[in-house]
Amino acid sequence: MKLSKVLLSSAVAAALVFGFAGCKTDEDEDGIITQIEKGGYTNDTDVEYKRAYISTATKHLAADCEITIDTKKSTGKYTMGYIFNQIGKGSDDKPYSFCEVGVRYYNGKPQYFISYYTGVRGKKGTVNDFSTNAGDFDVSESEAKTWGVEANSAKEYMVVEGWTDIPAGSYTLGDDGILKVYIDLTVLSGETEITKDNYSEYLQKGTITEVDDEDEDGNTTKVKRITNGSYKITLKSSSDAASGTSKVISNSNTLESFVVQEAKLGKYAMVHKDATVSGTWNFPKDSYIKAAYAPDSDIIIWEQEIHN
Repeated sequence: MKLSKVLLSSAVAAALVFGFAGCKTDEDEDGIITQIEKGGYTNDTDVEYKRAYISTATKHLAADCEITIDTKKSTGKYTMGYIFNQIGKGSDDKPYSFCEVGVRYYNGKPQYFISYYTGVRGKKGTVNDFSTNAGDFDVSESEAKTWGVEANSAKEYMVVEGWTDIPAGSYTLGDDGILKVYIDLTVLSGETEITKDNYSEYLQKGTITEVDDEDEDGNTTKVKRITNGSYKITLKSSSDAASGTSKVISNSNTLESFVVQEAKLGKYAMVHKDATVSGTWNFPKDSYIKAAYAPDSDIIIWEQEIHN
């Protein structure tokens, strides 16, 4: 997904940002994301599984994400993940749904998974599934007994089962021990790729529609939704690589209710007890399809949202 940057006057930009921007979803009370990016985080607590997630402030159809892992510093079991299409409030009545691509380096191999989650509660829930001391967001009755926690209603739909070895050519691993995995996220309507070049055309055709969406604070905004939408996720060695390992996530391999719309996206981490992880997430600004896209113009807002 490659889009050209459009520069706006400060007045126009400010008007549109205030119209579309919201607050970040912050499920990182211990500052784990920051520690991972500033040298490394070690789970030296009594908690088996420490999780953290920080999202963008505005909603996007998609963006690419490059995950890097310092394999010489990182040890044990962990996940560095890219979450996108985050819909919902994280409350009991309107829990989160989202897609995740998880990456790690384990036993000398780069590995990944792709999943779609529903029913995940955050800070606004009676139980925060981001802080549950369990091996995953979804906790079945049998898993609850194993982990000593309560079962929940979250569900996982695996597109690529974890952990799967990343094929050669879909990552780079340098002599310095830095693993790089570039996640190219493409929006599809049926078989058609939605890009900046054809956005207006498909908006006029009705392939891209506008729907109401409620944020965590209860405010209703308008967001764009893709008719018959899906995502093509391609793991590549770099942004310039011509090919990689591709999978599609859609309503055919998740739920019939799966939709592609402007939603928050961001950085996710899970660190097992006694594990250490050091790395970074980078969201190239020229890869964003932004929420602040006026229906009758070609204006796109580009702002720095996640410590890029």
